[in-house]
Amino acid sequence: MIVDQFIAAASSANLQTISLFVAVLLLTLAWIRRRHRSKNLPPGPPAWPLVGNAHGLLKGQLHHVLDKWAGVYGNVMKIWLGPRLAIVLSDIEPVKEALIKQADCFSDRMIQDVQRGSIVMSNGDIWKERRRFGLSALRTLGMGKRSVEHKINEEARYLLDSFDGRRDKPFDPEHDILNAVSNIICTISFGYRFEYSDPKFAYLIKSVKTTVASSSFAKIRFFSIFRKMDTETRDRIESVKAFIQEVVKEHQESFDPNDIRDIIDMYTEEIEQLGKAGIVGEDAAFCRTTMWRGIYDLFVAGTDTTTNTLLWLLLYIAAHQDVQEKVQKEISEVVGCDRQPTSEDRVNMPYTNAVLMEILRIRPVTPYGVPHKTHYETEFLGYTIPANTMIFVNHWTIFHDVKYWKDPEKFDPTRFLSSDSKTVKKPEAFIPFSLGRRVCMGETLAKMELFLFFVNLLQRFTFSFPAGKPQPSMEGIAGVTLSPMPFECVATKR
Repeated sequence: MIVDQFIAAASSANLQTISLFVAVLLLTLAWIRRRHRSKNLPPGPPAWPLVGNAHGLLKGQLHHVLDKWAGVYGNVMKIWLGPRLAIVLSDIEPVKEALIKQADCFSDRMIQDVQRGSIVMSNGDIWKERRRFGLSALRTLGMGKRSVEHKINEEARYLLDSFDGRRDKPFDPEHDILNAVSNIICTISFGYRFEYSDPKFAYLIKSVKTTVASSSFAKIRFFSIFRKMDTETRDRIESVKAFIQEVVKEHQESFDPNDIRDIIDMYTEEIEQLGKAGIVGEDAAFCRTTMWRGIYDLFVAGTDTTTNTLLWLLLYIAAHQDVQEKVQKEISEVVGCDRQPTSEDRVNMPYTNAVLMEILRIRPVTPYGVPHKTHYETEFLGYTIPANTMIFVNHWTIFHDVKYWKDPEKFDPTRFLSSDSKTVKKPEAFIPFSLGRRVCMGETLAKMELFLFFVNLLQRFTFSFPAGKPQPSMEGIAGVTLSPMPFECVATKR
């Protein structure tokens, strides 16, 4: 019996060894075929079979690694994420060539099975339908209009009251900022906001932010070759999914086609119209079982990037009191202290706008963008790029290139002002919301939120760091987005 068990165990071990060998062999063959499919690829760092450039990519934060390599191998370079080829574009000219001049080829996204129902990660006609819907829904619900402006200013009052409760005491602003920004997209998506003290909502938004902060597209693609998503990340996504599905269920039970309240109702209406036309199932552009994913996209896109930008703003103005004073002077002259700011004030506040632009440049919240993918093989600036190649737009390097920016590591809002400081100028290399067909569809909303929240905050408070403590790091945490490391500030009422 013991002998039989030993033979069985040995057979099992041999089977595992053989399986591993076959897997390695297949991956190696895929790697070789991939590498030799095109002899005319851009230059790039030396890569190892199977693991590609993992040894280099994991040595530091991805945007710094790509920036260093771009300085060596050029503004169009190749890297290998395991056996998968990726091209990194690190200058505005190749970015325009790809996303505008060759948009038919470079406008696809990288797709995974979990992206069923996604607005951001879908492709083809389905993506066009979903993007059309998303833009239409945001506009219908007030993006760029006074109705959303009113909601942002209303939420700003809750934020100011929360900050006022911690006045003159050191505190971490992340929770309140995250709640305030999330409540804008919640109002648009769900039809209502959440209290800052709501523990269920606090867990939800923290789950979203942690998932985004702890991931990167390159690492996702590399590690997905060898292992499944870790349990903690999967559990966080499942909790967000369950939350959204519960809200969707509540909406569907009270749905009235004559009273469209929010994006969930608009989704439901779209699904019913498709059903009447006989278009049903998960392969349709809109489906009840995958609706949560589209709402998740809007929720993540409408929360994490704007939250991080506002946190970077507080960090940088606390470190640059002279900049803060100039913004407050402009607020006093244009808005005063008796009313909240409006969108119309923006045109009369060039310095404030320049500060917002400079923070988007010096600490871009998407340092290497959301990866694109080539739809077919193409000739690109003298190179041959195969189909299904991942494309990174290296915002970090573009925004820190001395060719376009004098002293790029210096926080200097005046670089965005005319010589007389009366108007804002936008350099060609400034593309924080990307370019082309995949340009951020929430750009208008994001700009409005940043302006109104920022002006509301500096109208009431002056921000500084706690006395006697070292200045927080400006390095940041690079995941899918770039967020500041946790920090404390002091809000002193003006």
